[in-house]
Parts: sequence; structure tokens; C-alpha cells
Amino acid sequence: PGDLDMYLYVPSDMPENAPVVVAMHGCNQAGTGNTGMMTLGNENHANTFMAQTGWTKLADEHKFYVIFPEGTRRSTTTKGNSFGDATGLKGQSNKHRVNGDFVCLQWAGFYGHNLERDTGEGKSIIDMIDFVKAKYSVNDNHIYASGFSAGAGMATYLAAAYPDVFAGVA
Repeated sequence: PGDLDMYLYVPSDMPENAPVVVAMHGCNQAGTGNTGMMTLGNENHANTFMAQTGWTKLADEHKFYVIFPEGTRRSTTTKGNSFGDATGLKGQSNKHRVNGDFVCLQWAGFYGHNLERDTGEGKSIIDMIDFVKAKYSVNDNHIYASGFSAGAGMATYLAAAYPDVFAGVA
């Protein structure tokens, strides 16, 4: 529903009933290019977050799966194309944000839109969890979410919308 890509880290020799952590990047986590401007090409913010945070090392040591959702590129100019298809507002501008494009998880639901359960990017993350649960042995009572900046905002949204899914959020 929210058109997100998923990157999954699976440590070797996983036990049965292992925990899952959803680890979410901040806006433009891939940083800046040589020009000092935010990079908006083929960068991968989830992979950058994975490399910068140490989640994979912790997963190897403590044997849990890590899901890294990749935020989508959004235009924030007042000239239109600010909303993606998932909102039903395609082509409408976002007058609340300026200064060009960014790659971000949409935890604020476009300022009030798409904050309901089972909609938008939150539902995409739940679908990622369901995929991991279908493919691997997961402990349903040990699913967690964590994030940085906008990723932390999404973690908070997930806790509020899906209290039956997440054992904890940080």
C-alpha cells in the first residue's frame, strides 16, 4: 500500500522463534554527495542506515531478524506531485513543507491523511513483518520497532496503530 522496498538481514544459524526488529532510517539518511547537496539518485537510505547503526552486528550476536524499510522519494515543493498514489491525493502539493525533494518514511501521514490502521506505509511495514513470519520461524511476542528521526516517528505511529503487533518501540 505504501510502495516501500524491504531489506532484510538474516543472521546465520537462526534459532526457532526468533525476534524481529524493524529498524527505520531518517529522512535522507544516505547523506550528501560531493556537492554538499542531498543525494537523490539511486542512493539507498536503508542500506546506509544499516551500515551506520550496527543493527546487523547486534542481530548476529543476539540472533534476531532485522527489517530495514526503504522510504520513498517525495517532492515537497509547492508545485505539485507531493503526494504518492497511496494517499489518494496524487498531484496535490504539500504546502506545509518546502525546500525540494527528500527520501523519508511518511510517519505523519501527510499531515493527517493515511494515519489509520492498515493504510499507507504503515501497512507496508506490517506486510514486511508478515512476509518474514511466513518465511521464517518468528516469535510473535517479540516484534519491535526502532528508528532515527522520521524513522522514530514511524515507530511511534506503528506502536499506536498496531499495539497488538509490537512488543516494544524505541
